[in-house]
Amino acid sequence: MALETSKDGALKGVCVIDPIEIGGTTVTNCSIYNFDNVEKLGIGPGAVVMVTKGGDIIPKIVEVVKSADIQLEKYWSNCPSCGHPTGKKGVDIVCLNDVEFCEAQQVKAVTHFTRNLNILGASEISLDKWGIASIEDCLDFGPTDRNGEKFKLNFDEKVFNTSPEQLFGAMNWAGVG
Repeated sequence: MALETSKDGALKGVCVIDPIEIGGTTVTNCSIYNFDNVEKLGIGPGAVVMVTKGGDIIPKIVEVVKSADIQLEKYWSNCPSCGHPTGKKGVDIVCLNDVEFCEAQQVKAVTHFTRNLNILGASEISLDKWGIASIEDCLDFGPTDRNGEKFKLNFDEKVFNTSPEQLFGAMNWAGVG
């Protein structure tokens, strides 16, 4: 099982499974995201699961044949990005660190912003490589490669030619969009 932190601080898991053939493709991973469900079903290392494709695309666990110890302390007690303790919020386990101190949340929030504005070249991998973790970092960014130059031009063009309403809507603020 691998975990990552979402833009909102929720821990999202990837259940790594033995390769299986479904609908003409080989499936090796299933996303897990509802901690109540993970805990209730006992989804964890050693579990035996039945998998299907939701909408013929997304692999999902539909049944747990044999449950496993989910090892809360090992997998879910600390943020995989910043190491800060986690807590429960609704059905999710979330990083309790403020967004400005959790790098994964920062980069994903910027990625969310750039995707909402259709800014090309702003993948999480690229932003992380360039050390961009905030919109301010995007504004101050001095590219050192061609991809960075393309991103910077596209970013500046979109941000400076977009209405304030669209900019606010693109940001990762609860209740705004």
